[in-house]
Amino acid sequence: MEKAIQTLEFSAVQSALAERASTNMGRELALGLQPSTDPKRVNVMLEQVEDALFGASLHLGGITDVRSLVTKLEGGLSVTGSELLEIAYTLDSAMTLKRGIAQHSLGALLEVANGIGQHVVLTRSILSALGRDGTVLDEASPKLRQLRRRLAPLRNTIRDRLTSIMDRAGEALQERLITLRRDRYVIPVKSSFENQVSGIVVDSSASNQTVFIEPASVVPLNNELARVLIEEEQEVTRILLELAHLVHDEPGLRSTLSAVAELDLIGAKAALSREWGLARAFKASDDRALRSKRCGAGCPAPRFTDHRPQHGR
Repeated sequence: MEKAIQTLEFSAVQSALAERASTNMGRELALGLQPSTDPKRVNVMLEQVEDALFGASLHLGGITDVRSLVTKLEGGLSVTGSELLEIAYTLDSAMTLKRGIAQHSLGALLEVANGIGQHVVLTRSILSALGRDGTVLDEASPKLRQLRRRLAPLRNTIRDRLTSIMDRAGEALQERLITLRRDRYVIPVKSSFENQVSGIVVDSSASNQTVFIEPASVVPLNNELARVLIEEEQEVTRILLELAHLVHDEPGLRSTLSAVAELDLIGAKAALSREWGLARAFKASDDRALRSKRCGAGCPAPRFTDHRPQHGR
């Protein structure tokens, strides 16, 4: 067998298949592929390729290799919102692929596609809670919505208060500017006028010509803002952990990814068959395999033909 593999330059076939796979999962299967001497298995694989050529379309758009993320979650590690989105997009695209196969398959791909589970509840939970950039949406929980609704009015109140103080500060201001220093809203005051503005010095410029003061009347508002921001961060963390636990507990994730990898490999085989003009000479069986040996290179090699039902033709 080893000599036959070398003679056939099978490694070149493996590499060609890997190049045409859409995911790392499919590429790994392609590079690990070995010839089969089992006629039944060979027939199944040939029929799968034929199905991919003339039946179901195996486009894996939106699917990425999320096995490492699943492994992280299985190990109890945290993931980001963007990583949870990647998992959701992959599962959603896998289910779309399964539906397409169910509608258009000639039959051979159905068994493989059945390995893709139903992950509708999980994907909806993630996609409804996260924005496209992976940030947690206000609608992810009533508490988060309420906390974020408090932030804008609170910031506006702080800015209004600081603007009023700057109106009275006159020449003490280094610049008419409201800025953030150490997560506190402050105003820039000339160092020489530091004592004329009641408040806390939060920071100073590199030249020490400017001090950034948090006026005393703004301290309680900044404290309240800090508390709301802490609660918001805690709620966001809670939501991400809840979504992570949903992924961790989702049944059939590994089976879905395995089925997607196998479909990716079948799609790569179909693409290679199309590009190289490959043909299916016969359905492998012990009897016909024997006859093929007898007739040698002179055996006919008909091309694949489209076996789809011809409606309205």
